[in-house]
Amino acid sequence: MLDAAEQLWGREGLQVSVNRIVSAAGQRNPSAVRLHFGGRDGLLDAVLGRGAATIDAAHRDLALSGGHRGTGRLADDLVAPFCHEAGSAYLSLLAQHLARPDTEPGAFGELFPTAAMTIAALVDRQELPDGPRQARIEMVAHLVVHATAQAEPPAPRPIADAVVALAAGRPEVTPDAERSVW
Repeated sequence: MLDAAEQLWGREGLQVSVNRIVSAAGQRNPSAVRLHFGGRDGLLDAVLGRGAATIDAAHRDLALSGGHRGTGRLADDLVAPFCHEAGSAYLSLLAQHLARPDTEPGAFGELFPTAAMTIAALVDRQELPDGPRQARIEMVAHLVVHATAQAEPPAPRPIADAVVALAAGRPEVTPDAERSVW
């Protein structure tokens, strides 16, 4: 059911019904989502959590690889797992979830704690007051997710360049980055 939900929600949007997901998963019991996940929200949480675990494990591995991590390396390490560890349906679903008005601020950090720490390290080089700091962290998180979701295939370098610019408060995008990211 997780695979069917990820593919259908990722390709067609969160408006796809639970009944359609149950059918696509080959389940005969229309109550399967309620029985296994407690309902639609539980299924969405399970799908997002499964992908997040893979991506965050890759972020942890990169963070533990040691060595000096300058701004460029931090941005590369932030973007690479989203480009290489997640499928396009998952990234599309994640982008939709984060863009929903009822998604709490900080949802990205809950799903991807290591990535959120990397974003904070990039943003903290600017010494911003807490309110603008939190807003910038959210903007960078959304940039990473939406840019990787829209690029086919996602190109890490231009996205990482855009992350560095936004984290530094310079949201300009080079023509090459614009073509590759958007």
